[in-house]
Amino acid sequence: ENAHVRISYLGDNFKKHLLSKVERDIAASNLTLSKLGRPQHDLPMSDEEPGTIAGLGGLAKAETTLYEFYETLAHKQATGDFSWTVGYVRDNNNVLWAVHALWGDGGWRVGANSVTRPDSWHDGREFVSR
Repeated sequence: ENAHVRISYLGDNFKKHLLSKVERDIAASNLTLSKLGRPQHDLPMSDEEPGTIAGLGGLAKAETTLYEFYETLAHKQATGDFSWTVGYVRDNNNVLWAVHALWGDGGWRVGANSVTRPDSWHDGREFVSR
């Protein structure tokens, strides 16, 4: 009930690829949340659809740490903002994942998708970036 981040579910990809990740000495950074204005894929599909990573300013700005994603959820939970949240995080093998969370069942339902998945994100999703 009083957890810093209440988590009600962890998806299989998250458990397999990110649950064992240990991050140390995370430098302070300024993060921002950007709301998607139209459906978009993670990676470029065409010149007309450059992808969310490019839209966030490229990989250097789009990529965050798992800790930063967790702290973003903590802030959102504390302020009562339970909107769908996505961040780009690398696993221990340096593979990039789209980590996402939405509120349900009394906590955050957290998962991870490959950035090469064929589905697009719906408009209104919020993306964490630098």
